[in-house]
Amino acid sequence: MPSPAVDVSAAPSEVLLVERFLDALEQLDSEAILDLVSDDIVYQNVPLPPARGRHEFEKQLRLMAKYMTEFKVDSARYETRGSTVLCNRYDTLAGEGWRMRLWVEGEFVVRNGQIVRWVDRFSWARLLLSSALTTPRLLMHLAKRGR
Repeated sequence: MPSPAVDVSAAPSEVLLVERFLDALEQLDSEAILDLVSDDIVYQNVPLPPARGRHEFEKQLRLMAKYMTEFKVDSARYETRGSTVLCNRYDTLAGEGWRMRLWVEGEFVVRNGQIVRWVDRFSWARLLLSSALTTPRLLMHLAKRGR
């Protein structure tokens, strides 16, 4: 069960950093995102293999930017454990002809004012179901583009 919402104005600096990071993701602002992560960032959507280092992380960002036109965070709830911020939230992701909403359990580790580790966990079964539900909309979109 997620922890109660934190009044962000009174939140620890680690939570404020994660908030800024998620805001930059919502803006699809790669430059702002990269400003908030360390050179040795580790990013992982479990159980996929992690992207290690800024170069690999940038490749992941480019891939997201290629297919996503929208990223939105809803109902974020934060809990801190030292330099680790747990962020349970709903993510809405969308692109040309597709949209999905997922419950995500995120973990961010902060060091020296930068995110050094970002791990997201979500239900792959729900991802596949959401993908299946959006497939007809995507096919209609692609058919319209092909006319």
